[in-house]
Amino acid sequence: MTAMTQEEIVAAVKTVAQGLEALRSEHAGILHGLQEAPDPVANERAGLVQQSAEMIELGLARPSIYANTRYRAAKTKLNHPCLKSDN
Repeated sequence: MTAMTQEEIVAAVKTVAQGLEALRSEHAGILHGLQEAPDPVANERAGLVQQSAEMIELGLARPSIYANTRYRAAKTKLNHPCLKSDN
């Protein structure tokens, strides 16, 4: 396995985030349709879709946390030249 550069990691995280955004939108549409159905089975399915949507939201929060951490680390390195790596 080859090591990824920071730029490759950021690009991969953005791709994953875009996929999760699409899934979130898809889940919202499915959930809306299931919530309008009077069927008890539909209610059970709506609960499962809701749980999945919550996991998607969690997944979407992580890239933003990563981006904020990366930004703050870069800002810290700029403010403290002794922290710059020799790479």
